[in-house]
Amino acid sequence: MKANVFSAITFFVVGTLSAALGQETKVAVPVVELGKGYELIGRLHEPLGKVVRVKGFVVEGSSKGFDSNDNFRVQRINGKATQEYIQLQMDDETHAVPTQEKDKIRPQRGKSYELEGYETGGFVGHPDLGAGPFFQTVPHYFRLEFCFVRVKEIPAVTFTPADFIGRRAILQGIARDKDGQAIMDGEQWQVIVNPKAPWPKEILEKKVETLGMYNPGKPDYDNPKAVEVFTLIDGSARPVDLADQVGQKVELRGRATSRNGVWWFEFRDQDIYVENLEEMPGWSEEVSRQPIVIRGVLAKAKLPRVDQVSVKANRNLRDYYIVRQATWAVAGKLLGPEEPTLQRWIATNSIDDKDE
Repeated sequence: MKANVFSAITFFVVGTLSAALGQETKVAVPVVELGKGYELIGRLHEPLGKVVRVKGFVVEGSSKGFDSNDNFRVQRINGKATQEYIQLQMDDETHAVPTQEKDKIRPQRGKSYELEGYETGGFVGHPDLGAGPFFQTVPHYFRLEFCFVRVKEIPAVTFTPADFIGRRAILQGIARDKDGQAIMDGEQWQVIVNPKAPWPKEILEKKVETLGMYNPGKPDYDNPKAVEVFTLIDGSARPVDLADQVGQKVELRGRATSRNGVWWFEFRDQDIYVENLEEMPGWSEEVSRQPIVIRGVLAKAKLPRVDQVSVKANRNLRDYYIVRQATWAVAGKLLGPEEPTLQRWIATNSIDDKDE
């Protein structure tokens, strides 16, 4: 039986496998044994080279490096829904199949597709050469990519509670009341968010999302067309639009980052200020880029633009959300929908100086 070696572990061909299977010691793996005694498992949880079908959408890649082209955010693997954060560098290999079998669609950013292909990988970059020659490149690491041989444009992938029985997930629907209970309505399904109280009036009929687990109710065998009902377990709910939460207590999951001494909070595709972020108890530089949860009262104010921290001492003002009376805590791993889909950047050469 082949041993599985997870790609999340840094693998060195020169003879080591860092932190293999959770161990702190490095394990020597002869490269000649790959495909024999060992097989590498990719981000899709399948061996490298195994053909799979994935569904998802195209997002902007890194601003530089080997993953700077458009990437693919995975939402289904061989039909199974996933909200694990899986983002793949794409390599178009449609020329590898006969012309009559391939679709000539070129994946475009923001659109959804079904791709058929396989993960592969190899080493890129250069190791630290000490006093040797300097290479302007990334450090030496094992880089994965998804080679797709067939591509089909599809409608945006949707999720239902039935996709995530036994797993935590984020779902979205419309806030409605039913028999004194707060319900999230997904048209073909409903989630009981609060069985003891209705939604606040200001949230009714607005788009909301839940994070948690979903316990299925008893099926109505007498009515096959009945809407499936689930109960939210160990979860939370919030309006999707931050504008609907101004003046309210919020709980936001994301990452804090800083540049030139300026700290801000990255919540999905939005940059948010947090009042006295770096002065909060327990805060340190080590928290940067780690998943955290910010709690406090959401407000809106004109504040200095974070995209000008590298180019202007007196930055222009624009409207930002800010969390006041804030506290923070370490969060668990962020789910895919909580990760940004846009590549954030900080201007270094020129920038629009207009106030907003």
